[in-house]
Amino acid sequence: MLNNGKWNQLSGEKYDEKRLKNVIVFSGVLAIVLGLAYILDFHGMTSDGKESTVFWGWSSVFFGAISLLPAKNIKQGLSRILLSINLGFLILLQILPIFLWIGFHGYPITDPPFTGNEMAGHYLWSLPHVVLGVASGFSLYLLLKPRE
Repeated sequence: MLNNGKWNQLSGEKYDEKRLKNVIVFSGVLAIVLGLAYILDFHGMTSDGKESTVFWGWSSVFFGAISLLPAKNIKQGLSRILLSINLGFLILLQILPIFLWIGFHGYPITDPPFTGNEMAGHYLWSLPHVVLGVASGFSLYLLLKPRE
């Protein structure tokens, strides 16, 4: 809708596209930062499961970077399809860490024998994963929403 030659900020395709780009960029950057936290061992993991967390980190960085690439050409059909698939993977990638951080709340996240210096899991570590999942889901909703 035009309002004195400008797009109305409450509705209109141009505003939705801008909001979509912003949320996708936010999701991509958060996925990269979150992945780097696992790659660089920010959580202090010392167990044999470190390989899987590093793999998860690289996967998050990969899907985050992929979501940043087509953000400029969002109106093209192929870009929208690839971005939809990528955002779906980003959402699925958050499910396991959310449940594991909540499930291991208060327990050391390492293999025995415990020395007492281990970092304990905490449910608040799942918060960035929840935010990334919601942001990716919202991006996917805006991307698949029928355009008027």
